[in-house]
Amino acid sequence: MAAKTKKVRKTQNLVWDEEAGGGPRNAFLQEVAAVSTVDLATVKKGVRALTLVVTRRLREQKKCMLPNLARLEVKVTPAREASTKTLFGKQCQLKARREKKRIKVTVLKPLRDTQK
Repeated sequence: MAAKTKKVRKTQNLVWDEEAGGGPRNAFLQEVAAVSTVDLATVKKGVRALTLVVTRRLREQKKCMLPNLARLEVKVTPAREASTKTLFGKQCQLKARREKKRIKVTVLKPLRDTQK
């Protein structure tokens, strides 16, 4: 019988063991659990709670601060109605455009300084 070879998957420069289960997210959670000496289930609950708080703040206040890590802001591009506009001496039809929302992430100085 031939020896089993270990499957290893690479995605975006992240390597994880498929037999251990999960993916890059689970590998991150396992690393946090190992560093903080807390069990994996508690780390997962903490990350889930953080996700809920951040999404709630972004919806209500349009910004959220992760201390010493990053600042998140919702930037809104307003909707545009269909109209005509004069460009270079010609009348052009402008299509209607819906409102766009994007999240701007600003990395804060303490996290930036760790890269130096």
